[in-house]
Amino acid sequence: MKNIKFFLFIFLISIIFSGCDIEGGSDSNSSLINITLKGNKKIYLDLGKEFVDPGATAMSQVDGNISNLIQISDINTSTIGEKNVVYSVTDSSGRSATIIRKVIVEYNKSKTPYDTNTIFDKDKRYVYFANPKEEEGGLNSVVKIDYIDMKKIKEIFTVGRNPHSIDRAGNSNKFYVRTQDSNSFDVVNFKSGSVEKTVKIEYKNLNLTGTNPRSIGAYNAKYNLQLLTGKHRPIVALINTVDDNIVGVVGNYKAYNPKITWSGHAIWFNEDYFGILSEIENSDSKFSISLYKVSKDNKNHINIKNMNQTLIFETKIHSVERDLNPTNISQLRNFYAFGSSKIINNKYYPPNITKIKFDPKLGIIKKDKVAVLSNSPCVKNNLAIAHHGKVTPNHKYIVAPISDGKIYFIDTKSMKIVKILDSGREKGLGAGHIEFSNKLKLGIVTNHYSNYLTILDIDGDSVKKYKILTQVKISEDIFDQNNKHLMQPHFAILSQDGRYFYTADSHNGKFVRVDLKKIKDIINRGNKLSNSVDELTKEGVLKIIDIGGVLEQSHS
Repeated sequence: MKNIKFFLFIFLISIIFSGCDIEGGSDSNSSLINITLKGNKKIYLDLGKEFVDPGATAMSQVDGNISNLIQISDINTSTIGEKNVVYSVTDSSGRSATIIRKVIVEYNKSKTPYDTNTIFDKDKRYVYFANPKEEEGGLNSVVKIDYIDMKKIKEIFTVGRNPHSIDRAGNSNKFYVRTQDSNSFDVVNFKSGSVEKTVKIEYKNLNLTGTNPRSIGAYNAKYNLQLLTGKHRPIVALINTVDDNIVGVVGNYKAYNPKITWSGHAIWFNEDYFGILSEIENSDSKFSISLYKVSKDNKNHINIKNMNQTLIFETKIHSVERDLNPTNISQLRNFYAFGSSKIINNKYYPPNITKIKFDPKLGIIKKDKVAVLSNSPCVKNNLAIAHHGKVTPNHKYIVAPISDGKIYFIDTKSMKIVKILDSGREKGLGAGHIEFSNKLKLGIVTNHYSNYLTILDIDGDSVKKYKILTQVKISEDIFDQNNKHLMQPHFAILSQDGRYFYTADSHNGKFVRVDLKKIKDIINRGNKLSNSVDELTKEGVLKIIDIGGVLEQSHS
């Protein structure tokens, strides 16, 4: 009886093991397959980068090394998210093993150069503004503001004339000040409270006299480079943010006109390629974007290669915008060129938005579809201007505020205009910039020639529901065409939590905080916003502090 039980036990055990497939390191009584990953079990991959498989090894008790028999599954790295790479192998006895590597595809914003510096990534409670020259009502200075406690922290008077923007120098504590009446830029440090140096715009033997700065944004962490565009020459100077030296100049440096702005905002298409936006008219009255590639040689010197890729446009391209939080390759590599209107030989060319496709493997840019904003005509020789815009948080629409007060929503795939909102407050209010509070589902439009902000309701996935929620009065002044400065500054700032919008009553030198949540709560209760700045301040919708001078612009 004991022998029968023993043999029955042995029989059952053999049945159990003979029916098992072997996975990564498990063994059996007749065949051991041990499959091992090379490298990490979890890999993080930047969207747009090619996945290079580290490989795996497999050893079989029957066949020995069977690594060459490993089958590897394909993964889709063109979208963000967690992907499983499955490694499987079978030996001659029919036993198999599998193991999984996880690949996390993500968009790494810090590795994608953008045409402005996001100061909240470095400072948790400070913003910075430029204050133009005294002849224009300014103080010829730059100022540091605590946006939490709403107070001025420090002011530095610049050496160069007429500061119009201030950009952090890479990831340092230095700042580059665009002093647009000087053939130089200032390097300031708010810790020391001084101008550390003034850097003349010059490079080798090139004649760059009068090349005053147009913008100094577009930081690239890979090469520690920042792009300075010329105001009166269509050029880009590359600044090494470590020592603040200019290490290269590209573009048409021979063209010069002190009365004309000849450069738009330079743009990095990725870490290795950037574009120059030339606003110079050639013999055919065309405008262009040209592509350049940056690399380093074995001595760590910067090399700049002209890719001979130039796109021609009918009108001036002021800026090129991108999706700031792409979820797939298409969104990462699509760009949107904002073209202003123009009259050529008595023919009016309306403002327009052109989709540009960038291919980093081939090193090319090409024009795709164009949205012509024909609902913005020229009235009494006042051209309608497409200045800056943004892609909505749901990635579906590029939003273009136009200087005549219209706000266009354009489908990012078809480039068809799917909605036009008109602020209705006044004609020609100079709509020029937009920010989105994704948390509150709001859009905030800066109106350069108006004392009102326009607040958009962008709740819902469909543009059909989008509407103008309200207008917020931030100043009792009205626009004066004889005043050189805009009523509201370029590039206002949104708090990280999306609740507060920071801008300026530029003419009066006042820094303004707008409580977006409070605005939405008031509207949702069925009430209207007050049309009085004093009342809005008492209600906590606005908080205003006096800085002095003219708060023209924050970053480039």
